[in-house]
Amino acid sequence: ASWEGVAQSAVVTDVETFAERVEELAEAYSYPPLQQWGEKLKSQASTFQLDLLPQTLEEFPRRIEEIQALI
Repeated sequence: ASWEGVAQSAVVTDVETFAERVEELAEAYSYPPLQQWGEKLKSQASTFQLDLLPQTLEEFPRRIEEIQALI
């Protein structure tokens, strides 16, 4: 699932799947800040912290910008 789709729907199972994929990519490319973000997102989804999910999801583009700045 794309970030846009997940952010718009905020379906918990989709958020968890997206977070797991982000964690996998972050681990594969050895980028701990993104892995930590993925863990945070997955934790919020699995514990139904629905008030925090939108804010955390909105941080994703900034995380991508940080990665692009490193390249």
